Amino acid sequence: KKVYFVSEQNKKILETQFATKLTNAEVISNPFPLLPALKLPSFPKHNDFYTIAFVASLSANHKGHDLLFEVLSQTKWRERNLMVNLYGHGPHDNYLRQLKEYYRLDKVNFVGFSNSLDDIWSSNQAMILCSRFEGQSLALLEAMSYNRMAVVTDMGDARELIDDGVNGFIADAPTVKHIDEALERAWTMRDNWEQMGILAGKKLLDTKPADPIQTLVDKLLHLTSSLNS
Repeated sequence: KKVYFVSEQNKKILETQFATKLTNAEVISNPFPLLPALKLPSFPKHNDFYTIAFVASLSANHKGHDLLFEVLSQTKWRERNLMVNLYGHGPHDNYLRQLKEYYRLDKVNFVGFSNSLDDIWSSNQAMILCSRFEGQSLALLEAMSYNRMAVVTDMGDARELIDDGVNGFIADAPTVKHIDEALERAWTMRDNWEQMGILAGKKLLDTKPADPIQTLVDKLLHLTSSLNS
């Protein structure tokens, strides 16, 4: 009766695969934390390092950790005071640890899985996600809800949420070249990350329903009612 997607991009992909227009399709939002402004953790000072969180399953074929590792292996990134904290676990944990050693990436830190978004975003000033494919990234929604700007690949609904160079940065494709370019632009504006994060939080609330779960429940109840009438 109804087909729901979490991004317009996903809907278009499926329509292409089926070679048909899904007239009963609708795009909805993945849920994200509803946080009063007073409860948001303060923006961390950079001290010796600028810190970026990579919050994702350690599945390199999906989330693209290997692409970022190759970017960071360049001399220019080795010489910069940028720390990337990896959060999560997954099937490629051992491989990614080996890849870190292969590239000799001293500024990549495996934190492991965390149940606390407050802990993650009180320790990191920005987010990065190098996905090769995506629906609607929960990690991106969470980061934006915590007023953190993000560097992401153009997957899922990234362009709906991020105004490039204003509240985050978009890599046009999941390649080393494009991720490097986006991260470079972010680095040149690193002193603006806090303000960009505030704009990211505002864009999230302007773009998505305040309570995505209740919004979907209401849609399902309405649909059920129409089927029973």
